[in-house]
Amino acid sequence: MKNFEDPFNHLDSISRKACLQQLLQWADESKDVNLKFFFRWSRLKLLFWKERQNPDIPNELESLIYESGICKDYFIQAEARQLLGYCYWERKEFSLSIEQFAQAYGLYSEFNQDDFPNKGEYIFDYGSKHQYFGDYQTAKSFFLEMWNHTPQNKIENIISKVNTIAYCYRTLNQFDSALYYFHLAEEFAIKLNSEVWMGIISGNIANIYYLQKKYDLAIPLAERNIEISTRNNELVDLAMAKSMLSDIRRIQNNPKAAMQLSLEAYHIIVKKGFLKNYYVMKNIYRNLSNAYAANGDLKTAYLYLDSASMAKDSFAVQRNQLAISGAKYRVEVQKHISEIKQKEYELLQQKKIRNGWIAGAILMILISVIAIRQKIKVSQEKKRSDELLLNILPEETAEELKLKGFAEAKSYDEVTAMFTDFKNFTIASEQLTAHNLVKEINYFYSAFDKIVSKYNIEKIKTIGDSYMCAGGLPVANKTNAFDVIQAAMEIQDFMQKHKLEREAQNLPYFQLRIGIHTGPVVAGIVGIIKFAYDIWGDTVNVAAAMEHQGVEGKINISGSTYEIIKHKYHCTYRGKIPAKNKGEIDMYFVDGVKEEG
Repeated sequence: MKNFEDPFNHLDSISRKACLQQLLQWADESKDVNLKFFFRWSRLKLLFWKERQNPDIPNELESLIYESGICKDYFIQAEARQLLGYCYWERKEFSLSIEQFAQAYGLYSEFNQDDFPNKGEYIFDYGSKHQYFGDYQTAKSFFLEMWNHTPQNKIENIISKVNTIAYCYRTLNQFDSALYYFHLAEEFAIKLNSEVWMGIISGNIANIYYLQKKYDLAIPLAERNIEISTRNNELVDLAMAKSMLSDIRRIQNNPKAAMQLSLEAYHIIVKKGFLKNYYVMKNIYRNLSNAYAANGDLKTAYLYLDSASMAKDSFAVQRNQLAISGAKYRVEVQKHISEIKQKEYELLQQKKIRNGWIAGAILMILISVIAIRQKIKVSQEKKRSDELLLNILPEETAEELKLKGFAEAKSYDEVTAMFTDFKNFTIASEQLTAHNLVKEINYFYSAFDKIVSKYNIEKIKTIGDSYMCAGGLPVANKTNAFDVIQAAMEIQDFMQKHKLEREAQNLPYFQLRIGIHTGPVVAGIVGIIKFAYDIWGDTVNVAAAMEHQGVEGKINISGSTYEIIKHKYHCTYRGKIPAKNKGEIDMYFVDGVKEEG
C-alpha cells in the first residue's frame, strides 16, 4: 500500500498529534454541517496514515461512508472506501477488502484525473489485487486502464508499473506485447538512470527470447543482467540469469559452461537462504539437472530432477491454495454484492410502487436478471475452487477437509497396493537427453493415470521411475484386488505395444515390473506446505517387495492377492520370499483371465 496523499507528512509526531486534536475540536465546535463533516474526514484520514492499526478506524470509516452517501459527497466516499479496503486487506479479510475496492472503483472511475488525483494509483492498485490471486487477465485490463488514462508525468514508480504490465503479458504468453512494454520500461530506466532496473529488465527480455528459442538474442542480455546484478548485489536476479544462461549453453552443446553456471546459480541461492522461494528453485533445480545430464552424470541429474519436481509441486500447491482462497473470497464478494443489490432492489421497489405497478414490475424483472447472473457467477467460482482441491486430494477427503478444516487418517482392512518400476531404467535412459527422458516418463505416467482412473483406483504418488497406486480407498470395496489386477494387465499390454513400436523404429524402449499385494493400510493427508494423500503399513512394503522380485513384462502378486483372485485368473506359482515381520510370502505370476464355463 502506498501513502498516496498525506498532507501532514512533513510534520513531526508531536505536531501531528496537535493537528489531530485541533481537527477534532473544530469538528465538535462547528455549526456548519458540511464543514464539520470535512474536519472529521481530514482527522480520520490523518489518523489512518499515522495509526493504521487503530481498531476504531474501520468503524469510523464505515460511519463516514454512510454520512458521505447522505451528503452525496462521492469524492470523500471513494477515498474512504479505498482506505477501508486497505484496512481489511492488511487484516487478510480479503472478501471485505475487495468489496470496498470495487465500490471505490465504481465511484472514482467516473471522476476526471484532475478532480481526483489518486485515480490512476488506485486503479493500478486494484489491478494488483487481482494479480495477487493469479488473475493476470483482469489485472492487465486495470493496469492498461491506468496507463492509457494517466499522464506519464503523474505516474509514480513508472518503471515498476510498466515492467508489471509487461510481466502480465509475459505470463499470458503474449510475447510481442510483453517485449513492447519491457522495452518501454527500459527507456524509462535509462532516462531515470536506474542501473538496477536496467539489469532486471535485460533479464526479463532475455527470458522471453529464451522461451522463443532466440538464443543469440538472449545471451548478451542475460550476460548484461549478470554483470549489473553482480555489481548491485541483486542476488535472486543474478542466480536466475546464470541458470537461464546455463540452459542456453547446454542447448548449444557446451556442457562444461552449463555446469559451471548452474552450480554458481545454485550456490548463490543456497548461501543466501532462498530455498523456500519455490518459483526460483524449480528453475534452478531443473537447469542443474539438465547440466548434470549433459555432462553424463545421470544419477545426480535424477536427484535434481526430483528436487525440481518437488519445488514445482510446492510452487503449484502454493498457487493452487492461493487460487482456492481467491475463488472463495470472490464468492463471498459476490454474496456481499448480491445482498447490496437486493437492498437496492427493495428500496427501488417501494419507491416505484408508489409511482405505479408497471414501473415496479419492470424493476423486478431487471433485478431478477442481475440476481440470476450473480448466482451463476457464485456457482462458477465455487466449481473452480472445488476442481482445484479435487486435483490435489480424493473427493471424500477433500469434502472432509472443507467441512472440518482437517481430514483424519482412516484404517482400511482390505486395500490392494500396486507398484511399477522400469527395468534397467538408468541404462535405457543414457540414450536420451534429460528433456526427452522427462517427456518419456510423462508419456507413460499419463497413460497409467487414464488406466487406473477407469477402475476407480487411487493414484498415490510417483517416486522417480516408480508409480504407486491402490484400490479399495478412499471408499472401501470388495472388488479392489480384481480392479488392480485388471489395470495392471492393461498397463503391461500398453508397455508391450510400446516395445513393438520402438523395436520397429530401431529405438530404445522401456519394460516394466509390476508388484501387487492385498492387505490392511492406514491412509490420510500428510504435510503442511504441500498436501499429499498417502498410505502406510506392511501392505505397502510387501507390494514394493513384489515389484522388486518381479520380472519385466510380468505381474507379480502375493499369496494374499492370489487367494482372492485365483478363481478368475490363471496364475503360476513362483516360490517364496522372506518378508520382515511376516515370515515367508508366496509369489505368483498372473498369466491371464480364465475362460468362463
